[in-house]
Amino acid sequence: MTNISSADYVALTTDMWSISNTMTPYMSITAHYIDKDWVLQSNCFGTIYVPESHTTDYLADSLLESIKEWAVDERKISCITTDNGANVAAAVRQLNWPWLNCFGHNLNVAINNSLQKEKASTDRAFGVCRATNGAFSKSWHRRRELVKAQEELNIPNHSLITDCPTRWGSKLKMTERILEQTTAIRRVFADNKSRRPLPNLTWEDISVLESVNKGLKPVADLTDVLLGETYVTVSSVTPVIQHRRRVLPENDDETQLGKKIKTGILEELDAKYNNHATQKLLRISTLLEQTKTEVLDAITECHRHSNPVNHENMEEQHANTSVQEVPLKKKKHTE
Repeated sequence: MTNISSADYVALTTDMWSISNTMTPYMSITAHYIDKDWVLQSNCFGTIYVPESHTTDYLADSLLESIKEWAVDERKISCITTDNGANVAAAVRQLNWPWLNCFGHNLNVAINNSLQKEKASTDRAFGVCRATNGAFSKSWHRRRELVKAQEELNIPNHSLITDCPTRWGSKLKMTERILEQTTAIRRVFADNKSRRPLPNLTWEDISVLESVNKGLKPVADLTDVLLGETYVTVSSVTPVIQHRRRVLPENDDETQLGKKIKTGILEELDAKYNNHATQKLLRISTLLEQTKTEVLDAITECHRHSNPVNHENMEEQHANTSVQEVPLKKKKHTE
């Protein structure tokens, strides 16, 4: 582990979680910082067992004890990111550390709340999806017949997916998979010999699922950008929120349901980031990212003008030199 105490600034992330079968509570803390070689590092301080009541004082003491154990100066903490839990947010305020609520958590809440508002329109379609998944999960015969139908119809050999209430992405995956496998599912259900009635995917259900898919798919693409671990992502939050029309464009051929889902998501995100201190922190991050890019581009351009050489040859020579140096470095290290 790189010596974190030598870092100029440190950003922290923390989350509370518990083991599902025993409900044993833990708090994990991770530090993010730029090392002396300008490489973004992420080191987990550890996972702390937190058996006491999760009061503001208790969580604040746990956070403070953790950074002291790793010899991190409080004055170097540029920000700490958590979910929107009232107790952990209050603990951060008590420590007087700059705080930012987690974009991933905010996005999950925004999407679930947006879908909840449209529950009257989506409830039946999602219910049919889950019932369809259940019909296959409980019958080996149907799963076998589904594989046969996939092969005959030249449909990808994919299993069905059931959504998880706390992960919006699973709802999108469930929707996408049902739409992909609709023809095969209907063929299997058409040959049903069971006395129990099977779920019926109507054209209205398919229309709803297509609207949901169009509403959520751009958000999934956006999430991929904001899940990077080798680069800073906070600088992308403000552009994403400000350029909403580009991020979640409303197409002319889109249904009202799809438009409502997108509008609901953006309204929820706006509400999460209307705090002045949060906006200031995000704007500074965006500005620094742009400035860093411009400076690096300027340095590269200046270097090219001041050294009018064949860069392809130079890069090739550098590559050859690097390859020759590797064994020497390894040998020296082993000695």
